Amino acid sequence: MRQPGEAWQELSTYKVHVDQVKGISHSVEDVSLSYSDFSGTVEVSVTYTKGPVHTARVRPLSYDITPQIDESTLTFTLDQPRNLSVEVNDDIFHNLHLFANPLEEYIPDLQDPDLV
Repeated sequence: MRQPGEAWQELSTYKVHVDQVKGISHSVEDVSLSYSDFSGTVEVSVTYTKGPVHTARVRPLSYDITPQIDESTLTFTLDQPRNLSVEVNDDIFHNLHLFANPLEEYIPDLQDPDLV
């Protein structure tokens, strides 16, 4: 993720589990999770490590975010905080959950004696 024209900032990505319900049974799937805080406009670059990207979709579709695809990397721009699901090659169960949060506005005073 980066501000336009700035250096790319690598985000940590975590493997997490989600529960998919199939009929009356459950199936646990691995997904990736990453998050960052920002303001203004940012460019997002996602590298898919399992091979080339043939198709990519960013959900919710109502945000109308169409990523650009270049081999195993996709990029798109955000102009406001969003919680997104990035799906590659029509795989809706092994996706990236990207939480692009607003900057924290309340920063507690560490000298406040009432802060616990």
